Amino acid sequence: MYTMDLRREKPRGAKGLLLVAGIVAAVAGISLLGSFFSVNTPYAGYAAFALLVLLAFLVMRRFVDEYRYRIHEGVFTVERLAGERGRALFQADLADAAYYGPEQDAPEAENARRFTLPNHAGRERMLICGGKAVVIQPDEELDRLLREAVPSE
Repeated sequence: MYTMDLRREKPRGAKGLLLVAGIVAAVAGISLLGSFFSVNTPYAGYAAFALLVLLAFLVMRRFVDEYRYRIHEGVFTVERLAGERGRALFQADLADAAYYGPEQDAPEAENARRFTLPNHAGRERMLICGGKAVVIQPDEELDRLLREAVPSE
């Protein structure tokens, strides 16, 4: 079994402080706008709440999502991490793999799901298994294990 966690660089110092201040300012601003417009429009509070949910979603996608890649008994799994707990997003038997290699050299794969992070750009590899395609960013050891497990053409 091999496990690799793909983690984001944590914002430190002034960048982290500005990020938190920006989120607080956005929440306060949207709440104030919702309160201001709810005087004349009864549904403005719902619109403000929908904007807050959208903001939370975007922050999660941009700053919180991390992934775990795992190979265990010939099965490759991608999990989304929330703290140390993972939720499986993709699972495939490597015996069914048709392609593994650089994303730019991959055969046309429709609807390829991306499990990548911006701070690891340049390491993208595509895996096509059982008609499903995923783009991942493996470290050297996982890359070697996947190259060995997937038959080359």
